[in-house]
Amino acid sequence: MKLNKKIQNEIKSNNGFITIKNFIRTSMYDEKKGYYKNKRAIGKKGDFITSSEISQLFGEIIGLYFIDYWSNYIKDEFNLIELGPGNGTFIRDALNISLNFENYFSSINLNLIEVNKELIKIQKKNLNIFKKKSLKMTWQQNLKKINKKKLIVFANEFFDCFPISQFYKFKNEYFEKIIKYDEKNKKFYFDDIKLNKNLKLFNKIESLYSSYNLKDKSIIEIEYDAEKYLESISEIIKKNGGLFVIIDYGNYSSSGFSTIQSVSKHKKVDFLNNVGKQDISHMLDFNYFYMKLKSLNLNVYGPFTQRNFLTSIGINELKNKICKNVNTKKKLEIQKDLDRILDENKMGELFKVLIISSQKLENYEKVNELY
Repeated sequence: MKLNKKIQNEIKSNNGFITIKNFIRTSMYDEKKGYYKNKRAIGKKGDFITSSEISQLFGEIIGLYFIDYWSNYIKDEFNLIELGPGNGTFIRDALNISLNFENYFSSINLNLIEVNKELIKIQKKNLNIFKKKSLKMTWQQNLKKINKKKLIVFANEFFDCFPISQFYKFKNEYFEKIIKYDEKNKKFYFDDIKLNKNLKLFNKIESLYSSYNLKDKSIIEIEYDAEKYLESISEIIKKNGGLFVIIDYGNYSSSGFSTIQSVSKHKKVDFLNNVGKQDISHMLDFNYFYMKLKSLNLNVYGPFTQRNFLTSIGINELKNKICKNVNTKKKLEIQKDLDRILDENKMGELFKVLIISSQKLENYEKVNELY
C-alpha cells in the first residue's frame, strides 16, 4: 500500500484527521515505505547535503576535539557513537585523523545507530579501511545494547527530522494543528482542533508562551520523540560518563511560527506532497533542548553557532596546516568549502552546537554564564 493511501486510511479511522506528528512519523519512518527506510537522501545526488559532505575539515577538527576530550576525561576503552551517520563521511574523516593517535584509536568501540539498510551498506563500504586496522565496529538501530563504558556521542542533523506536534493558544483556549484530506481535490491540508482539558499540556504551552513572550495564535512546536531520545541518552551518559555533541540547524528560541520544511533534490517543496519521497525536517528550538538537558542534571554548554564552535576548536589552523602541502587550485577548493560551513549567511550561523557532559568542562564554564 502506498503511504499516501495509508495516511488517508488513518485519517478516515481517526475522526477525519491525523496529527502532524503522526503524519511525519509515517512519512519518514514507515517500516516499508518511509523516506528514511528506503531513500538515500544525503549528498549531491540526494535531497540535501551536510557539513561533513561539504568539507572534510568538519569531521577532522571534531575528531581532534574528541581526542582532546578523551585525553582529559576518559583515557581508556570507550564507545564512540554516531546517531544517524548518513553516508559515514563524518566518522570516516574523524577516524582518519585519529590514526595519528594510536592509544586513542585502539581504545575505540565504534557504534553506529542507523535504521536505513541502504545507508548501512554505504557506511560499511566507506569504513572498510578501518576494519582492516582492527577497529571494533557495530551497527544498531537504537542505544539499548550499548555496553557500560564511557562514551562520546555525536549527532549532526539528527534531531531535526524527529516528528513534532504543533499547538497554539487563542483567547485562553488551546488548539493543535492537524492534517486532513480533501477527497475532491485529492490533497492533504491543514486544520486545527480544540484540545480537551489536559493540564500538563496546557501548562507546558503556557510556560513556552511566557518564556518566549509570544502573542495569541503563535505556534509552539513540541518534540515529544526527541525528548524521549534525549532522556535515554542522558541516562546512559550519567551512568557511564561521557560527552554528547549536538549540531543541527535551528533557532536560539521559538519565533512562534511553523519551522517545518521539506526538501527534494536540494529544493524546498510542500511537505504535504509526495509522501515518503522527500525529506521533512524542522528547526530545532535550542533553548528548549538546553532546558530539557539541564533538567536531566547534565552539564550543558551553548548553544554556540557552528561558526564560533568550529573556529574556537581550531578549524582555520587545521586548514592552514593542510594548505601548506597542496597546490593553489586545491587551496581554493578547501577555502570555498570551509567558507560554506562557516559563513554567517550560510551554515555558520544557521547551525547551532550544544555540548553536553557528565562532568563540568572548565573551558566552557565562564562562557556558559552568557547563556
